Amino acid sequence: MPPEEGCDASVILESTTGKQDAERDSLANNPSLRGFEVIYEAKAELEAQCPQTVSCADILAFAARDSVCKLGGISYNVPSGRRDGRVSLIEEANQNLPPPFFDAKQLEDNFARKGLSLDEMVTLSGAHSIGVSHCSSFSTRLYTFNATHPQDPSMDPIFARDLKTKCPQNATRILNDPTVPLDVVTPNRLDINYYNNLKKHHGLLTSDQTLLSSPSTAEIVRNNARDGAAWAKKFAAAMVKMGYIEVLTGSQGVRTFSILVDTLCKEGMLIEAEEVFDVMIQRGIEPNIVTYNSLLDGYCLQNKMNDAIKLFKMMVEMGCSPDVFSYNILINGYCKSKRIDEAMCLFHEISNNKMIPDVVTYSILIGGFCRVERPQAALELFHQMQAYGQHPNLQTYANSLPTKGLQDDVRTYPIMIKRLCQEGLIDEASELLEKMDGNGCSLDDRTYNTIIQGLLQHNETSKAMELVKIMVDKGFSAYATTVSLLVDLLSANLEDKVLQELLQ
Repeated sequence: MPPEEGCDASVILESTTGKQDAERDSLANNPSLRGFEVIYEAKAELEAQCPQTVSCADILAFAARDSVCKLGGISYNVPSGRRDGRVSLIEEANQNLPPPFFDAKQLEDNFARKGLSLDEMVTLSGAHSIGVSHCSSFSTRLYTFNATHPQDPSMDPIFARDLKTKCPQNATRILNDPTVPLDVVTPNRLDINYYNNLKKHHGLLTSDQTLLSSPSTAEIVRNNARDGAAWAKKFAAAMVKMGYIEVLTGSQGVRTFSILVDTLCKEGMLIEAEEVFDVMIQRGIEPNIVTYNSLLDGYCLQNKMNDAIKLFKMMVEMGCSPDVFSYNILINGYCKSKRIDEAMCLFHEISNNKMIPDVVTYSILIGGFCRVERPQAALELFHQMQAYGQHPNLQTYANSLPTKGLQDDVRTYPIMIKRLCQEGLIDEASELLEKMDGNGCSLDDRTYNTIIQGLLQHNETSKAMELVKIMVDKGFSAYATTVSLLVDLLSANLEDKVLQELLQ
């Protein structure tokens, strides 16, 4: 059920006036809501390790995430940064938490007030796959449903008969009020059996069974019952969304919302990320550069470049200046789409805006030119970045490896091979050497010595000796450093005929 006062942990606050006037004392929460000691223990441990850092609201959100993972195997990321509420009013719970006798329309309206859709309401109701209910919450369905039907006709008669053996007719919230599992089949497993129970008319609460009875929600129930994986994904997304309902954050809350947008984009939940972004705007919380970049990256990851450019323009109009990282995101998106000319326009725009392209910018573009088989342009960028003091990194080399043609410059090969060897990427260096030979580019003594030294330094003796023989057969000589390494091998009794011939 959606939180009554927002995600601020106000539900754990106790009444202090001698009256039962806090949320936890409402009929909706007491005595059903338990486990407060778990939150208290976690808070005490965290305070001992990092005082005044982690809120109870965050602990509750983390505990919910971990419970969902343990009981259902469903994983999702939870952003932090919530602040704790200091006010807890019983009327908030009574007004906001849906009672067990609500019908589908009432449930829909209740969840809508918290920004949750009809599908999200039905999806989150699947949480009733675990837990228990007091008999008093559904006893009217068994004994006093209405004047015509003492027993609810939407309940399976055999299921009702079994419940009557556990729930006496005189059950009240104060006396003689046993509990029964909400899901009698898998009571300790969060799964789609809840929806299968509804199809069998084994829903315990009126608010459960109404989801199958109502035309607006029946098909959602059937879909969830058919596809557990799809339901689990929707459930995770809905839990994340519910976790920022009326959340209390810092002075403006932009950090928490930005983290949430980034998390959703990385999980591929772009629609949900857009919804969070819209909520920020509606609440007057101004997105910052982190928020915009996260959503830009989300669009580019799903190849929605038109949406990305639209957001980029909005960002500028709102007075948030793009940084190099913003441009890199868009350039990468264009390069992956093989729209290299548009990527280059953004590249020139960086300089026009008095910013300096970094090694990531160049590496992305080099890969982009390789992707569209324009190796000469890639080579020009490769040399340009070095001329401007940007030293190639592993991404630069990795981007250039797949394309035939970029390596046709004999000056570039040894540089790439040497760097790969230095990073221990011997297989990649060997692959590059093979590509160079296969592309008809002549191998010189520098290239051979570079990779032989790399192989010897990483104990790839057999491969090194094979190349030594090839190098000797082609009339090339070993450099002093190479000879020194070979001598070390010889002194370690790793004698080899080829090695001896070379040293002679």
